[in-house]
Amino acid sequence: MYIFGKTKWIGGTVKSLLVIFILLFIGDYALNQIQRIEDKTDMFSSLQAWNLYQEKSRFSYIFDLVPYDFFCGVLLIFVHLQVLFAGTLLDIFIITVSLSLAGKVEVVGKRMQKISASKVVSDKVWIHIREGYNCLEILCRYVNSKVGYAIIISFIGNLGLLLIQLFNSLHVKNLYQGTYLYYAFFFLLTKIVAVCIFGSRINEESKKLLKYLYSSQNCIRNVEIDRLIAQITRDTMALSGTNFFYLRRNIVLKIAGSIVTYELVVIAFAESFLNEGKVINRTSTL
Repeated sequence: MYIFGKTKWIGGTVKSLLVIFILLFIGDYALNQIQRIEDKTDMFSSLQAWNLYQEKSRFSYIFDLVPYDFFCGVLLIFVHLQVLFAGTLLDIFIITVSLSLAGKVEVVGKRMQKISASKVVSDKVWIHIREGYNCLEILCRYVNSKVGYAIIISFIGNLGLLLIQLFNSLHVKNLYQGTYLYYAFFFLLTKIVAVCIFGSRINEESKKLLKYLYSSQNCIRNVEIDRLIAQITRDTMALSGTNFFYLRRNIVLKIAGSIVTYELVVIAFAESFLNEGKVINRTSTL
């Protein structure tokens, strides 16, 4: 396993993405709270106004069933914030796992490129390379078995919220709500694209190996090279959502097409409700 080595760029990339996602999340949460407040001037002027906001606007679906309590409201705010932030952390987790595995494949690729350039013919060297790739493939399958459901949850959550925000943007009531809806759409779209692009790095790095192997095959006759080419061509090294889909570059275009299709369907079915003014803003219950 020493063939894998270390990749220093992963830590800096993950930290940068974490900071960016946290800042975007803070902006999304702040705008969400602002657009909920009907009276922007008197909202924080008294405890009574705060309690009224919590009971009648923020968590009305809970306090319609149980009596309102100030400490219960504070606890609900904390829990609600943790649940929302957990979705962002889940995306960061998927990106981190993908970059870590992609870094290992990149190390194998650099070693393979060096050996190919040196025109090494030794069977032992190429067997060592193939065994290293086998270990990475086994590791990728194991990781897929553990994070597959997390990937499914991430995509369902982000795509579902994205469709809701697009639908709500059709009947914006004021400037505050419009600002939040478009910002939330941008935030969700950023998370989806980031997960797709960074999540596909494993598959992209594994495809690069074929380029080195084909160049070696032209000047080196080795059965291990042929075996490795057949293995990489046959097997798919990529993160997947429990084998329903694989994280590849083309998944971005597929998601874009799905969003347009589903949004057109939603608009068609909701047109009568929009005309009658009976649509309820679902964002207030999220």
